[in-house]
Amino acid sequence: MTPEKRRAQILKVVLPMVAKSGAAIKTSDISKAAGIADGTLFRVFQDKQALLDACLEETLDPRRLVADIGESLAVSRVEDCLGQVGNALIAYYKAALPIMHSILPIAKSDAKRETIISEMYSELMQAIENFMSVLIDRGDLSGEPTLLAQVFIGLAQSSALQGTFSAGSEAAAETFVNLFLDGCRK
Repeated sequence: MTPEKRRAQILKVVLPMVAKSGAAIKTSDISKAAGIADGTLFRVFQDKQALLDACLEETLDPRRLVADIGESLAVSRVEDCLGQVGNALIAYYKAALPIMHSILPIAKSDAKRETIISEMYSELMQAIENFMSVLIDRGDLSGEPTLLAQVFIGLAQSSALQGTFSAGSEAAAETFVNLFLDGCRK
């Protein structure tokens, strides 16, 4: 198996474990769940901190979300277009928030991690800004793209938080899309 495939296999197993147990997770438990020896784990990841960093990077990687945003523009109704992106954002944050909540408070703070997080957030924000610009150009929305993107992302984060850290159900994207559109529809 290639190192990239082995890395992906380990991350697929470890992400739900880290979301549940945080940085307190034992590497022996990870190795056992992945069906590999401890030595194999440490040939792929230098140490536990490198594994946790990889979990953070994998979870925050916005590339799939950016692709979903691009595909949603083929939808003609603005409500449906925003709903697709809203659902994709909720799914992104529902996956990312438990990992961030588990890892960031106890992870070592360093410039590399801060740069990775900042770059990934910037890429996501730029994609949402571009998405809003297209909707403005189509005549579907009015307003400043950066502000619209910030509000939309905030609504998606709130919806994801409701379902992730509370017993209540998450607000559907349709709910926050309607709220969003009431403030910026032409």
